[in-house]
Amino acid sequence: MALLVPALLLVLVTPAWDACNPHKPLNITWQLLGPRGNLVKQISRVSPPGVWFPDIVFDLCEIAGPDWLDSSGALGCSRKKDAAECLQKASFYVCPGWDRLMAWNCGGKEDYFCKKWGCESTGHMWWLPPVTTDLITLRREQDSVPANPCNRYPCNILHPEPIPHLCNPVRIVFTDQGKKATGWERGKMWGIRVYEGSHPGTLFTLRLVATAPTAGGQNPQEIGPNEILNQPAPPFPPPKELGCPQFIDNLRRARESLAKVRERLEKREHEQAQARFGDSWLVILISVLLGYLLVSVILLAFIRKRSSTVQLSEPQPQSIPDLVKETPPESGTQASERDTLFLNLEPGKSTLILKLVPKENTLLLESEPVKEICPGPKTGA
Repeated sequence: MALLVPALLLVLVTPAWDACNPHKPLNITWQLLGPRGNLVKQISRVSPPGVWFPDIVFDLCEIAGPDWLDSSGALGCSRKKDAAECLQKASFYVCPGWDRLMAWNCGGKEDYFCKKWGCESTGHMWWLPPVTTDLITLRREQDSVPANPCNRYPCNILHPEPIPHLCNPVRIVFTDQGKKATGWERGKMWGIRVYEGSHPGTLFTLRLVATAPTAGGQNPQEIGPNEILNQPAPPFPPPKELGCPQFIDNLRRARESLAKVRERLEKREHEQAQARFGDSWLVILISVLLGYLLVSVILLAFIRKRSSTVQLSEPQPQSIPDLVKETPPESGTQASERDTLFLNLEPGKSTLILKLVPKENTLLLESEPVKEICPGPKTGA
């Protein structure tokens, strides 16, 4: 029972998947139709859709019909005249009719979709076609033109017996745009006009028919698996023994490789050590410079603070001329060794004595009662 359910699901799912499989091979048939929808030629092959785009070779008179002639009767497909040979010497151009956007300018079937110049896309002509987005190209099959019986008679000359009129083979080749296009199942139409006289023309259609393979003998049969591909591969042959010379040579190469690796590692370590030393030296240098700078700043601050203390200076004589008097040097003392200044702050009370000893770099400040330095003349008795 456990195996029956998966088997039933596989049977039910397989047909649906097979019907939706875009890569399933089909009977692909390309049909060439004439101006009245008549089948002119078809080729078939079993292939997945969108893969097979064969070249189609046919004759212009196969689509135009045996009675097709120019209005002048000089060229065409008539059996009574050698018009086919004259048609073989003429140029022709092809205009696409499947593009409805070109219909307003290029006309319809009555103009063979070539109402104006500029609508032609391919053909056997000496100028470059202005339309370059067509789905096919159509050229003369020059190598397939038979020499006889088309060349037996001059153009437009009556001859007694009918002659074959298939003297204008052409080849249709699908372009890259044509291989990517869709809608071939509905058919796509073109018009052909001959560059002679009144420019006679005709129409042709290409159509794709895709059907599922029938039960006939032409259906593809599934084969496999491939027994040859599924056979186990022979084992690999054993490795050959290395002789002494080859072994020594390999060992030497290995040692050389290891030596090169070791040399590169040592070089890298040396570079890293140099980089680390350079970084540490720079840190030390910056630290020393910062230390010196800090000490210098501290010293300058200290010196500035010391220099800002209050210093006594010798008063100018012009400011206190009556208060300062210089005393003569005492006995036993040189004037150059000791200079004494008396500053009488309050006359009659006290005297401020300022003593300066130059050699000893000493400044003495004393105060004593007033005494007359230079007594004046006595009064009285």
